[in-house]
Amino acid sequence: MEAHDAVKALGPYDVVEVVLDDSATGRADAYKVVVSCHEKQRTRYRLGTYVEGTEGSVEATVGVCNAAGLGEEVEATAKVGSQSSSEGRLSVSRGRLGGRPLEGKAAVAQATHSYEPTSSFVERLRGGTVNVGSQEGEHAVAYELAWRTLTDPSRRASLPVRQQLGDHLKSAVSYALHRDRREVGYDGFYTSGCLLRRGSGILGLASVELAGVGLDANLLRFAKAQAGAAVAVPLGFFGSALSLRAEVGALLPWGPGFASQPTCISDRFFIGGVPSNLRGFAFKGAGPSAPRRRGEEEDGAGTDKRDALGGDLMCTLLAALHFPLPFEAPRALGLHGHVFLNGGSTEVLTGTGRPLQQGARDFLRSFRWSAGVGLVWPTTIGRLEVNWCRVLAHQPTDKVRHGIEVGFSPITT
Repeated sequence: MEAHDAVKALGPYDVVEVVLDDSATGRADAYKVVVSCHEKQRTRYRLGTYVEGTEGSVEATVGVCNAAGLGEEVEATAKVGSQSSSEGRLSVSRGRLGGRPLEGKAAVAQATHSYEPTSSFVERLRGGTVNVGSQEGEHAVAYELAWRTLTDPSRRASLPVRQQLGDHLKSAVSYALHRDRREVGYDGFYTSGCLLRRGSGILGLASVELAGVGLDANLLRFAKAQAGAAVAVPLGFFGSALSLRAEVGALLPWGPGFASQPTCISDRFFIGGVPSNLRGFAFKGAGPSAPRRRGEEEDGAGTDKRDALGGDLMCTLLAALHFPLPFEAPRALGLHGHVFLNGGSTEVLTGTGRPLQQGARDFLRSFRWSAGVGLVWPTTIGRLEVNWCRVLAHQPTDKVRHGIEVGFSPITT
């Protein structure tokens, strides 16, 4: 089995068969080993549509497998979004690096990310990444070198956003842990967050990142850590299940005078909406914000008047009771119901002129809470929710969404 797994991990083969035959040798202590490999299709194409936050996108990918005979896979991807975002990426990956159970991937990309609807800036990024991970996907280390340029095409960004416009150079190393201890056999619900239909058990995710690797004084310098855990438990009555999820994160600059230096808005944590695990609020609609600059023309009725700034500390909590619907038709589609209690908070720590301890106290005092009931439709690309929400606690500048809320959360794990 080790030989089978090692050959399969090379990447180019979708079917690997190992047959042991003792009849060909005529000896009890000798076997004939026959290994049959079926190579993947050399060229493959993929076209899909995705939703991230409030923006939809179309993505096209062309992949070539084992063209050089080294077990490599090369992919070229182009993506265009509905809010002027775009991305082009070229990557090459290979399994069994150095004959070890490791997978490597290198990529270069050029992208434009539009955050104008929520934060009034556009990010242009050029750079590359190198990633080495364990074969089972539990551990991964990476290095990223990227040149960011933040601009304000609409000329209406708030003062905190305008202060961050310009070029930023990022050189960072990171480590990610993905530990899955969920049982496969239980035919339960797709639960909240990143849990899939895998039954009871625990899923743990963690990542740490250190930016500022290098001698250039203009490098972004920060340390960032994020961790999450999700638990699914079948309750044993009426086909119901309980899911609990918690996620925490911290971001701090480092170096001389770090407490007076604001972190880059592109690296901060945002909460609000189904994708950010805080129902009852607009997408990125909870947390620190600042009023936008008034332009020559007044904003339309549906335009937000404040920029979401994100935070350096983040926590979200979710408890949900999932239950089957009483009608056969929605059950056949995979729909089920849930009742939930959701909470979260985020706060800026540095660059505000206040002590770090005061920022931590404000973070604890500004927790938002919501509760509700709704329908959940799990799909192969994510989870669609239609909820009725009631916000129990919020801050004056939050964008609250009482009543019916529709949200989509893509599968990211």
